[in-house]
Amino acid sequence: MRRYLPKTLKSKIILSTVLCIILVGVPSNLLLYTSLNKIINDKVATLDAIWLESTKGDIQDILDKANIMASWCSYNDTIRAALAHDGFTRRTANENREAVQAAMKAQATLGTYIAASGIEAYVRKAVAFNSRGMTFQSITRDWGRLDDVEKIQSSQAFLRAYGTRPSLVSTLPSHSIVDAKPCIAVITAIGGDGWIYIELDNSLFSPLFEPYSAYVQNSVVAEGGWIHPAGAMPAPGTKDQQVTSIALESPSFFIVSRTDLRQLKQTNRYGIIISLVITLTSLVIASLLAYLLTGIITGPVRNLIAHIKHATKSSDFTPNPLIERGSDEIAAIGKTVNDMSRSITSLLEYNERLFEQRKDAEIAVLQTQVNPHFLYNTLESIHWMAVVQKAPGIAGMARGLSRLLKNLAKGHSDHITLREELALLDDYQAIQQIRYMGLFELVDTIPDELKDLKIIKFILQPLVENALFHGIEPTGRIGTITLSAQRDDKYLFITVEDDGVGMDEKEIAHLMTEGRRVKEGALTGVGIRNVDQRLKLTYGPECGLFIEAEKGRFTRITVKLAPEEEVE
Repeated sequence: MRRYLPKTLKSKIILSTVLCIILVGVPSNLLLYTSLNKIINDKVATLDAIWLESTKGDIQDILDKANIMASWCSYNDTIRAALAHDGFTRRTANENREAVQAAMKAQATLGTYIAASGIEAYVRKAVAFNSRGMTFQSITRDWGRLDDVEKIQSSQAFLRAYGTRPSLVSTLPSHSIVDAKPCIAVITAIGGDGWIYIELDNSLFSPLFEPYSAYVQNSVVAEGGWIHPAGAMPAPGTKDQQVTSIALESPSFFIVSRTDLRQLKQTNRYGIIISLVITLTSLVIASLLAYLLTGIITGPVRNLIAHIKHATKSSDFTPNPLIERGSDEIAAIGKTVNDMSRSITSLLEYNERLFEQRKDAEIAVLQTQVNPHFLYNTLESIHWMAVVQKAPGIAGMARGLSRLLKNLAKGHSDHITLREELALLDDYQAIQQIRYMGLFELVDTIPDELKDLKIIKFILQPLVENALFHGIEPTGRIGTITLSAQRDDKYLFITVEDDGVGMDEKEIAHLMTEGRRVKEGALTGVGIRNVDQRLKLTYGPECGLFIEAEKGRFTRITVKLAPEEEVE
């Protein structure tokens, strides 16, 4: 699996960008599309509900007009008087004349009410009758027939309204007594046996539904089937339709809205295509931008890699200013690499100087090498000649110098115990005591438990020699050189203090930077500055010599080093 992953930072960034768009952009677009689609569908349902509520009011207004018209008719005295007569076949000629006149007046009155109702265009029949054979009709679209009353009385609407209290108007779905098509029957009772039947054509709903017929199938439904449009009850709504219904205040009537969703689905398909096009376009643009932007990121990285490779192959650690341009994290890395290059260069130069110093020291040792056996034998001969000639001072000095040279020359290690260093110092001070005839006193206060610690060889003798030659001797009086030591968890501190002429700050600085001229009669050419350098080279820059002094009173030199435990 890993071998198929991108190897370079540039390809990783481009791949990450593409994956982010695919994993985040595509689901986001689909989620957005789904959310918008749901919002649109909810809006369509809301608009359908608003339209249905508005249409409900319009239809109810039409039905209310029919009800009001029927109520007016039922309370009109002329119509009521006409329906108070018997049928024409049951009367005398004079009675028939009166009935005919009453029926004609009532017929005119009924026509007047229909004309004033505002729904005259939709009235197919308007028939008033009673159970005693009296009947009359308003002039409407369909002429009256002899069997109209019989058809009315046998209709489902009349049978449902039969027995209704007088003056109560019933608006019911029915079928026309003319052609049996769906219609609306408005029936009201007059007196105990009179009725007014008004038949409304279902086309009265057409003006309300016509503006929306292109994409919405609107219907008024009654219990027995459609009222508008006429026909049988269709099957339930399909998956391409959104069906919404609302009940009218008049019983048994519902408005049903069937919205065709195919146009919305077509729009949805366009939405999917547009989302895919936007996603692909975003993918291409993001890939191009990632390709361009990665050049800005990986360019400094390539410079950094090239600099490190060059330094590795050629050992040339010269800082490269190009890799630390800018203020971003890569520039910070470049600055760190340049700082490391400078440190490596400084370390190489330091090691080179150290090598040269050690080389010079080795040359100096070679130049001063003398056969130690020749010196020992010569000094022993001088010692015994002094003993024979009864010269104890010469004998002691010869014996002390012999022991001193033996201690200096013995062994190949640069590290000896502090006890051995002090023994070498005793031989040196024994010689100097004879030379200066007791001008100084060397006092050793170093604790015995510290004397088995190992230190580098020959660091105390130059300090004691400096205290004797430059501290006590110039005073012209007897002085004291005191040795002391203490230790903490990490370092050993050895102090050489004299009560001689002392030094000021300028003399201390000169002593540590340039050193003093080696005085005639010194044991070696090793001075204070040389001892400080040896300590720093051996134990690190934090170690070395630390000088405190006061002019005319004292000089105190402290040796700071990291000792090793003596191994038996």
